[in-house]
Amino acid sequence: MRFGANRVFAGAAIHMTILDFLALGLSLTAIAVIAVYTLITGAPPMPSGRRARRVAVDLLAGRRDIAELGAGWGGLAVAAARRWPAARVTAYERSPLPVFCLWLRQKLVGPDNLQVVWGDFLRSDLTGHDGFLCFLNREVMVRLSTKLTDLQSEASLVSIYFELPGVTADETRKIDDAHRSALFHYRLRAGGKGRASGPDADKMQPAGGF
Repeated sequence: MRFGANRVFAGAAIHMTILDFLALGLSLTAIAVIAVYTLITGAPPMPSGRRARRVAVDLLAGRRDIAELGAGWGGLAVAAARRWPAARVTAYERSPLPVFCLWLRQKLVGPDNLQVVWGDFLRSDLTGHDGFLCFLNREVMVRLSTKLTDLQSEASLVSIYFELPGVTADETRKIDDAHRSALFHYRLRAGGKGRASGPDADKMQPAGGF
């Protein structure tokens, strides 16, 4: 009996070891995927703070078709979909692991008005959206600013931390949180033009197309 029990315990130990190796392998694969796409996109999928999300989403009151650009884990998109259930919300993300987690979350627990898109928003047709949320970086904001003239109607853009280059925000909010977040709210006209800043304002308006 003792010999048989030892075999059972040994088998269990081997089984747990295999599970441990599988867990380790999956963890390392996930880290590698995130690292590769961080190099590709120039920014890791960092979540925004809860207070910043709440204020950013509230600034898009009345918008019917909202997009989070570079959604990462989708905190802003989920918050917007829950805050404005009558609006359609789309989350664009390139990195496969965050977008899969967000897609799975949406399928399991909603919200139903959230759509998850795996792809580069800079190469997507965004002209149907009238509200944008983003937590990007300076380099990507520069690329985004060159895309805004393709807008066919007025829209609102709310950015966490980073400003559109050469354009003065219509509203700036400072958030009293651990990240000392700043929100920049732009009311963009058709063609993607806001209130340009500086003496060469006309030359600094966004140019290009989505």
